[in-house]
Amino acid sequence: MSAPIFIGDALSAAGFRLAGARTLVPEDDEVTKALQHALAESELVLMTAQYAQRVPESILLEALSAERPSFVLVPDVRELVTPPDLAMISQRTLGLIT
Repeated sequence: MSAPIFIGDALSAAGFRLAGARTLVPEDDEVTKALQHALAESELVLMTAQYAQRVPESILLEALSAERPSFVLVPDVRELVTPPDLAMISQRTLGLIT
């Protein structure tokens, strides 16, 4: 199995690199290309919510809804942008919480 790929800022990438992930720290105009490359190369792709804001919504939704590879939005180390709480959204959609 290939190593996980992390896409995000340099500071957060340092931690993921220590954990064994390959890391990409693309420029603003290269984030979508980096995501597409990562999705083709790895079974697990992690991206900070801050970098995900730079990807067109259609590409992001496609990556999130695909069965493979696994794609996860994570907060960056400084928590500048937090990812949505998918568990809470799901529970609210199902009417389990208000």
